[in-house]
Amino acid sequence: MHIQDGVSGMCQNKVEFVNGILFGKFLPPHLGHVHCIETALQHCARMFIVVCSTKNAIPSGRDRAKWIQQ
Repeated sequence: MHIQDGVSGMCQNKVEFVNGILFGKFLPPHLGHVHCIETALQHCARMFIVVCSTKNAIPSGRDRAKWIQQ
């Protein structure tokens, strides 16, 4: 949600939630994931992203988590 400042006319994001969480495999990460993350960040003060994986996944969950952090 955007709030318009009546003095300057600038739009500011209103944080609706303190915490947000997004689960995904991110296999591979793509623009749809980026859109989901950016949208969630507009509504949450703090965002947790959980990369779901299995023990023997290729690429590993750790590698995919690193990609998301970039």
